[in-house]
Amino acid sequence: MNTMGTWTLLVGLVAVLCGGASASEPELVAEPIASMAFTHGNGGAVSYGGKLYVYSGPADGPMNTVVEIYDPGTNTWTRGADVPAARNAVCDFALNGRLYCIGGQGPSYGGFTNMVFRYDIAANRWDTLRSYVRTTWDSFAAVCGGKAYVMGGRTGYTRTYEDVYEYDEASDAWIRKADMPYSVFMCSAVAYGGKVYIFGGTHKDSEASTVYTKKIQIYDPAADSWETAPEEMPWQLMNVQAALLGDEAYLFAMSVWDDASGQWIRNEHVYRYTFADKTWLRYRFIPPAHMQCTNSIPVIGQYAYLTELDDNGTLKDAYKVALGPPAFPDLAATRFEPSKTEATPGEQIDLSWEVQNVGTATTSCSWADAVYISRNDTLDGSDRMLLRVACDRLHPLAPTEKYAAEATFTIPTGITPAGLWYLIFKADSGDALTEPDKANNVRVRPIAILLDDTGDINKDGCINVTDLLYVRNRLGWGSCR
Repeated sequence: MNTMGTWTLLVGLVAVLCGGASASEPELVAEPIASMAFTHGNGGAVSYGGKLYVYSGPADGPMNTVVEIYDPGTNTWTRGADVPAARNAVCDFALNGRLYCIGGQGPSYGGFTNMVFRYDIAANRWDTLRSYVRTTWDSFAAVCGGKAYVMGGRTGYTRTYEDVYEYDEASDAWIRKADMPYSVFMCSAVAYGGKVYIFGGTHKDSEASTVYTKKIQIYDPAADSWETAPEEMPWQLMNVQAALLGDEAYLFAMSVWDDASGQWIRNEHVYRYTFADKTWLRYRFIPPAHMQCTNSIPVIGQYAYLTELDDNGTLKDAYKVALGPPAFPDLAATRFEPSKTEATPGEQIDLSWEVQNVGTATTSCSWADAVYISRNDTLDGSDRMLLRVACDRLHPLAPTEKYAAEATFTIPTGITPAGLWYLIFKADSGDALTEPDKANNVRVRPIAILLDDTGDINKDGCINVTDLLYVRNRLGWGSCR
């Protein structure tokens, strides 16, 4: 028989609305910026001097020669001088006030090229330079130590290439360097600490052969040598683009391999690599529709910019993503008060508690709070849960917002021995949320059980409150139903 008694809940949540989703990982959010006038999927995208330069593309539909320049300070796009010829699948980089566009295909599909164009930012002028050493598309580049390095790619619908060339700006020449250990395309490279890092990529021995690698390849320009990191990326990604901010690289990708289903699925994460300690952190990230991750992802300030959102030549939307230290929610139990400090079995006690999000990120209501009874003041697996309060449709709790609750319950009759016990409250009792501090989720209050009785607390008698009876939101009282 259940001897736990009956809870009467009177719950008032302060500034909380219904709805919400799980928040078990830190999150990055794509914020819309002003739309472009043209679509540039699989075109060029480079940042320089605090501005974003997007040009040519798209991946499907008629290619264009349009250059659009974005100013984050005014959230506006302006036109630059047109590219000499329409391109997509280009390799590009910025160096000494100039933008370089290498290879790609265009002005028609399948028209692979080795032509090189250079855009002089100050003069708003394009020049045609000496051609690259071979036809190339979906190759990639990095600027390291004041030198630009172009790597990988394909010549057409053939195998991937492992060759690397340094560009000598003074002589407009391409200088052969040591080959990559493993040839790839459809990825990007970042420069950090005097070295160039390539994360993943696609390897082909032929058009019919495809391998999406998890290798991290590292090039040292000073020694003109390569090494492969001993530990691979934890995830297998398709169409990888890296954005560098400080000591960390943020990897965006179109798809991720799902071992459970044995297939590629839409990627809904960003993967952060910290160079100093070689560690990974995964962020939740819902990408904009049709994000393909074949454009470069430039960084201005703390923001990465996404300009390739479509492969059929129709979308002109653009977004920015704030990078930097992860923000977490942090639920703190700021108050937990029983109405009595001593009681007998069968006696009623009123409880009240308050929880505040003292963290730096918004969270949802996909957690449950609980009250336990314990023989000591430390919560562990031997303690019995007396109450669990959950409401899956509560709105995400923003930083500084809080909620308060009151409840009345009856001391169970099957409790032994008499003496000192403890009521322990824990916010997010199931640890559903990722928080920097779990200790502040807990508050403890002693209670003296005055009379002895036989038996024990009913192990199966926890009262589960699956839906809060009342919710107080900004508009007044309302039901979560």
